[in-house]
Amino acid sequence: MKKHVSLVRLVLFACFVLSACGPGQMFGPTFTPTPTITPTPTFTLTPTLTPTPTLTPTPTITPTPTPIEATFDDDLCNIKGSFFLDGDLRWSAAYAGIALGQEVEGSPSYQLSLYGYSTDEEFHNLSIWVKHSSSPGPNEVQTLPDPFRTRDINIYASDNSVLHADLEPVRLKLHVIPLQMTEPGDDPLSNCDYVVEEIQLR
Repeated sequence: MKKHVSLVRLVLFACFVLSACGPGQMFGPTFTPTPTITPTPTFTLTPTLTPTPTLTPTPTITPTPTPIEATFDDDLCNIKGSFFLDGDLRWSAAYAGIALGQEVEGSPSYQLSLYGYSTDEEFHNLSIWVKHSSSPGPNEVQTLPDPFRTRDINIYASDNSVLHADLEPVRLKLHVIPLQMTEPGDDPLSNCDYVVEEIQLR
């Protein structure tokens, strides 16, 4: 009987020891809970792009040179660019009723004359060319019939006044071109021709 009681006690003691050695028990290993780490949110900053201003280039304005005011004392054939000249407008070969015309600088033009005097009283007769058209505008000549009469001549000034080339006192804006129909002569001012850009009354 004593052996039986002793055996029961041994079994109970062994069970106690085994249960006490389990995880989290008296003699068992201790579990330290691992703390839960909440991740800190990461904020990515999006850079603000400042637009670069576009520079608009300022156009360079080239000033138009002011035409000089020339006289019959000047070396007209060597003037570069446009110039103003006062004289008397006359139709060339009007007595024959023939219009001397040809293309000059790409435009149909008539040959007229500009009379004038230098300060030494020397007379000059310049060959000038005026654009003509059947529907003339300012600074143009009405296209003439062939043959024509003096009364058919209509020259339109810059203000649309009508001239008839009967020694009309005018101020012309001209530029130089090579001789078109004549040969060089004794008058150095007649060794070139002139294209009319503008006709003003005096």
